[in-house]
Order: sequence, then C-alpha cells, then structure tokens
Amino acid sequence: MGNFLTPVLLKLDPEPSIPVVVLTGILLVFLILILLTVIITIQGKIFDGIAAKQAAAKEAQAAAASAAKASAAAEKAVQAEKAVQQTAQPEQAPVEPAMLAAIAGAVAASQSGPDVQAGIPAEVVAAIAGAIACMGAPEGVKYTLRAVRRAGIGGRSAWASAGVAANTEPF
Repeated sequence: MGNFLTPVLLKLDPEPSIPVVVLTGILLVFLILILLTVIITIQGKIFDGIAAKQAAAKEAQAAAASAAKASAAAEKAVQAEKAVQQTAQPEQAPVEPAMLAAIAGAVAASQSGPDVQAGIPAEVVAAIAGAIACMGAPEGVKYTLRAVRRAGIGGRSAWASAGVAANTEPF
C-alpha cells in the first residue's frame, strides 16, 4: 500500500514557494505596523485627556489660592481703612503709626498712578495696593506699586517649555 501513494506524494511540494513566503512576510509586517500605530494613537488620546484634567485641577487650585490671598488682602485693606476711620474718632483706640504711614504711602502712590494694563478693574488695583501697604507696615517699610499686568504664558508651547527646562537644568 505504501507503493501506491509514493508517486502522488512526490508530486506535492511540501514547502511553499518563495514568492508566497515573501508576500506573507511583508503583509504581516505592515499589518502589525498599522496595529501598533492605532494602539499608540489611542494611548496618546488617553494621556492627553488625563493631562487636561490635571491641568484644569491645578488651575482651579491656583485660582482658589489666589482668590483666598486676594480676599485676605482685601480684608486687611478693609481693616486698615476701618483703622483710619477709627483714628478720626477720639474715643476709639489709636492705630499704629507705621500702619497709617504705609496706607498713606500706598494712597499717595496710587494717586500718582501705577501703570495698569487695560482690562484690570480699579478694585483689583486697590486691593493689591492695600495688600502691599499692609505687607510692609509691621516692619515700617514702604513699598510702592509701580505696575499691574496680567501674567503671560511666554509664547512657548508646553513641549517647548519642557524642552527648555530639561536642557537648562544643572547636571
């Protein structure tokens, strides 16, 4: 029975031809490359979404912190104003002369006018000037508000800023 199948088996080529192997290899490589490209693109979108959420959370924290500082400065300015009003009344307790001098200096400096960027309300400038006046009052130091401008990003993208930071940090 083995003699009967031998001529049939000899006619069949057990290994595939060279073009079939080459085409299969090329097709497989390109399909894997396409699959990897899709996977990396999806991962990029996921990480961009996570980074955006973290940036929004940091901005909210920074806004809350600056609002708290501004409200504290405004409260100090209100207290300083009340202190000035109380000095006009003889039966009230006297206010520290350093605080009065600081507030008077701040008022005089604000009357000459700091350089204020367009779009910043006068209330914000007054709160900043009051906070600066209260900051130097305990030591008897006079600070002057010269300019109020919005902080700028700098014109670089996040990737460019990261590159600059990475390449300029000390070894």
